[in-house]
Amino acid sequence: MRTFVAVVPYPEVLDKIDRVQKRIAPELGNFRRDIKWVKPEDAHITLAFLGEVADNNLQSVCDIVRNSVTGRADFTMSLRGTGTFGKNAHTFWAGVTKGAEELKALREAVCRPLAEKGFFSPSKRFEPHITLARIKSPRPARIIKSIDRSLKKQSFGSCPVESVCVFTSELTKKGPEYTLAAQYFFAGPQ
Repeated sequence: MRTFVAVVPYPEVLDKIDRVQKRIAPELGNFRRDIKWVKPEDAHITLAFLGEVADNNLQSVCDIVRNSVTGRADFTMSLRGTGTFGKNAHTFWAGVTKGAEELKALREAVCRPLAEKGFFSPSKRFEPHITLARIKSPRPARIIKSIDRSLKKQSFGSCPVESVCVFTSELTKKGPEYTLAAQYFFAGPQ
């Protein structure tokens, strides 16, 4: 099953994401088929996308993640501004400002042992973000880039990062459906 490791923001941040998405979606109404908005309840910061993991290996993945986060201290992250990935803005995202370095360290702590056991292959540079929308064609790129410029200072709020989740994902016609396989809490504030 498709598996990934992620940090899930607090509901207050997800509510802010929802409000911003609803505010800007009408500007992209002509491109409704070209844009897939991420449901706020599915928003997360992916630390590691593992791809297909056999059912009998899921517990091993969960054990590795649990061991890699045990004893870590909570920290606060803040999300501000937006950006795009790709020449044609194929991914529209909200960025992490405060807590970005801590998320990078957390990712390293989780991914290193997963890679050592063959569950993860590090590829590109990690940029902590929450995907707001996926753009399926280059047609709306100009409008997305214009919206991006207008949202450079948009705050999506702050929240503690206290845990890491392991999710499985099933692709459906309506988009991916996530199932929480495990959630591991840190040691608490230090």
